Amino acid sequence: MTRDDFKCPCCGENDISDELVDKVKAIESECGVKFHINSGFRCDKHNQEVGGSPTSSHLVGLAADIGCTSDKIRFSITKNAIAEGVSRLELKPTWVHVDIDTSKTQGVIWLI
Repeated sequence: MTRDDFKCPCCGENDISDELVDKVKAIESECGVKFHINSGFRCDKHNQEVGGSPTSSHLVGLAADIGCTSDKIRFSITKNAIAEGVSRLELKPTWVHVDIDTSKTQGVIWLI
């Protein structure tokens, strides 16, 4: 995995946090599977196109959605993200949102 995996598909901008990239790489290593980043950094236009929140942590490079193909992998991503100090997670059927935005509520897992 490289920083390029986190760039905005709309414009190619990639203002992703190095800390987030490092954490996702560590989580990937612990899970023992190759990750696909469904969404990393987002420009305003792309965030609107995907229905993202106007205050999304993707807009400031502090969040990524990791593709997930099974409950077992979802559990492993979640467990290892918490072990890496990620304290904001969203669980979806096909991805896990990992978020290191300390300006927002910490110690949360949400489902939408």
